[in-house]
Amino acid sequence: MFILVDGTLEGSAPASFATYDNTPLTIENDAFNDILIGRIEDLRFWNIARPYSDINQYKDSCLTGQESNLVAFYQFEEGTGNAFADLTGNNHYGSLINMDTSAAWASGLNCTYPTLSIKEVIALDEISIFPNPSQGIVNIDLSNLVEVSIQIFSSNGKLICKIENISNKTYQFEFNEKPGVYFVVISSNDQQQHFKLIKI
Repeated sequence: MFILVDGTLEGSAPASFATYDNTPLTIENDAFNDILIGRIEDLRFWNIARPYSDINQYKDSCLTGQESNLVAFYQFEEGTGNAFADLTGNNHYGSLINMDTSAAWASGLNCTYPTLSIKEVIALDEISIFPNPSQGIVNIDLSNLVEVSIQIFSSNGKLICKIENISNKTYQFEFNEKPGVYFVVISSNDQQQHFKLIKI
């Protein structure tokens, strides 16, 4: 077992790990009820041993959840509730236990996704998307906006769907894509706003 801090090896020791099927993994607490005093911004599980060079190169990078050998990825940015999504789409969901859910969520890295190739975003403060994460039904509160168009992209920039000329104050649709992270681009009167939508 190796312990690295900011990509630098701080310690190592021989270790063996048993495999448990369907056994929940607990983070920040152990059998002696020792609790981590700190903050986790994101958590990544790989099914390969990552070399130090990879850890140093990618430790501050933004992932999409679709990287090879990535089996679980959590960003803890849901903002409400106690459930958090596995952004790989492998359905390893988690939950916060005995935590203040109004203050426990992380803000995360300021990630950009240039593969979307969309024009510069201008904020439309009236818009909200809920529930997010979503199990399928998505509501978009468009307030009093007119001539609204909605585009939904996958994490690798593929256009999933496009809806135009929306005039409803609240637009509801069923999102049947597989679990993962998607990006919603909402346009009205030459302005745009984009949102991250998590499907669980």
